[in-house]
Amino acid sequence: MKKFTSILILIGTILIASIHTAFANTTVNIIAISDVHFDPFQACHTTPCPTIDKLETSPIEQWDKILSETPTSKGNDSNYHILKLLINELSYSAKKNHIGFVLMLGDFLGHHYKDKYLQYSSIKTEESYKAFALKTFRYLTVLVKKAMPDISVYSVVGNNDTYYQHNNLSDLHEFSEELGNVWSDLIYDPDTRDSFLNQFTKAGYYAIKPREMNNVLIVGLHSTIFSLHAKGKSIDQFANEQLDWLQETLSQAQKNQEKILILMHIPDFIAVSSSLEKKPYQTIKFWEHNYSKRFQALLKTYDNNIIGIIAGHVHNDWFHIVNHTPVISVPTGSPILNAPAYKIIIFSTISNQFKDYQTFILNKNNHWEMEYDFNQIYQPHCFQCRLIDGMNQVKKSGKLADAYIKYYQLNNPGVITPKNWIYYWCNIYHHSVTGYEACLSSK
Repeated sequence: MKKFTSILILIGTILIASIHTAFANTTVNIIAISDVHFDPFQACHTTPCPTIDKLETSPIEQWDKILSETPTSKGNDSNYHILKLLINELSYSAKKNHIGFVLMLGDFLGHHYKDKYLQYSSIKTEESYKAFALKTFRYLTVLVKKAMPDISVYSVVGNNDTYYQHNNLSDLHEFSEELGNVWSDLIYDPDTRDSFLNQFTKAGYYAIKPREMNNVLIVGLHSTIFSLHAKGKSIDQFANEQLDWLQETLSQAQKNQEKILILMHIPDFIAVSSSLEKKPYQTIKFWEHNYSKRFQALLKTYDNNIIGIIAGHVHNDWFHIVNHTPVISVPTGSPILNAPAYKIIIFSTISNQFKDYQTFILNKNNHWEMEYDFNQIYQPHCFQCRLIDGMNQVKKSGKLADAYIKYYQLNNPGVITPKNWIYYWCNIYHHSVTGYEACLSSK
């Protein structure tokens, strides 16, 4: 009898292991981070700043030692301590969760990076700032590569990632070429790396087929070009060139029967907080109207091929639906506005659909913990549902509305109130100003 029982236990163990293996082979787990906003200037207490002078004259291999030995103040952006907590967590999470690849959705540099450099550096020239900014990107790239070896990282540019002030694209071609050569080190498949380099180095956007997702094309946009606040010469030319390229890329993907995942930093929907700050109220989108109109027309045309959009910038934990496409947010990796956070997004290679995600936050004790699991909150009894099915369940009031408000704020309550909730709820389901304002009027 004992022998029979042992055989049953062995068979059960093998079956469970087989189920786990089968599940692992049918899903891709993706780490997504955004808005890290690294700020080494928080180590500065005098002008000029000895720490910045050391960083400028030292190889990036010595940056860890220099920064770890320097006391830092606590600011809105990520100081060295917060950065290392995030990097160490990503390393641990990548191993624990068998991550297929990583997405970094822009804003690697801290706010007012150039202003702070000119304040604290001894050199204070345009060329020295460009060199320091690029060196910062190299340093962050080395940290990420060491933390997650053999895992590819696909990145997009944020509005603070520039050689000038934020949103300034005067350096578009030079910056794209130099940054592309840095970021290419994070892509391990040679063919994918070459494809990224050939495209990104021209103007900061690209389309690649990652080996981790069969028959899926990742399209990484330079969304700052479309922003209402974009600055610099030839913005309209840059924007329409990218939209022309996007149309051609989506058309070819449709002909090839490929699915499309779009990455961007700045999302194309209503900027709710900016709209509410206007007196009198005025509905404002993040993107310039004409670029948004063209982009939304493309999303509608290729709706059947687009499986998702992933964006950062807003710093909160939101989601949005456009046509039949889920738009997944990546909250900030820095302490500005909220607790630092990141996501693990789960993609099904069988259905070619996103099926779940978890948000992880850094708590007040500086320990990482899971804030929530999307499916457990929004569709706990549906095991075959897509992510978008749960997104469609949020009503103006009720349990799921309360959940959305809670998790949107990432341990920073008060952003959404009973008075302004309708503005955030309408933004889940409406991307056009006309549709959004019609939703508001129905309150």
